[in-house]
Amino acid sequence: MVLYETGREAVPAGVVSRLESFTELVATAVANASARSELIAARRRIIEAADAARERLTRDIHDGAQRQFVNALINFQLAQQRWEHDPGRARELLDLGVDEAEAGVETLRELAAGIHPAILSDLGLAAALESLRARAPIPVSLEIVDIEFPPSIAASAYFFCSEALTNAVKHATATRVSIRLEVASDELKIEVRDDGIGGAMIDSGGSGLMGLRDRIGALDGRIALSSPPGAGTTLTAYIPLPG
Repeated sequence: MVLYETGREAVPAGVVSRLESFTELVATAVANASARSELIAARRRIIEAADAARERLTRDIHDGAQRQFVNALINFQLAQQRWEHDPGRARELLDLGVDEAEAGVETLRELAAGIHPAILSDLGLAAALESLRARAPIPVSLEIVDIEFPPSIAASAYFFCSEALTNAVKHATATRVSIRLEVASDELKIEVRDDGIGGAMIDSGGSGLMGLRDRIGALDGRIALSSPPGAGTTLTAYIPLPG
């Protein structure tokens, strides 16, 4: 807001203060509108991400575990039909059916781990992250505090590390990753650092970083990204802890 004086008379007392108050009101209204717009956009992204995840899960179950269990059932039925007149072939079909059923069970376990790993609920965040480190295709160093966190924070911390590790492998072509968790000033700090190509941006499409920002933001947390080109990426989350 700009005020111009067209005459030489002094501005009446109180006008300037009233204009200042009015300007502050306008600024507050604009800030509130911007914050509301960002909140609506974040909620929309969360809903869209959940819908996409459900669609992907349905497709994975249909193309993976369901197909394997159907094949197992067919082999079992064929084995029943041949059991009396061709027991050798029946046993082969039974073996095939068992292999298909075991593969289907393993597929379901992998899908369940992507939704919410059982080890996270059973043994806690530290064990879940250790399992994540052990399955990683590149060396991962892990430092974590031995503290029990609320389920919502533990789950968000796990998926934050999982997504950051996936990005490091798939997009940053990293050869090493370090994951570090610490508690300070009543908040959980999660740092995932890689030695990849850098250049990551939160708003870049397909990186998943915007989804991480929304997930952490839902816990009143925030994330910070440092990713200079050619110098690796450091992704940090700060999550407030309940008092």
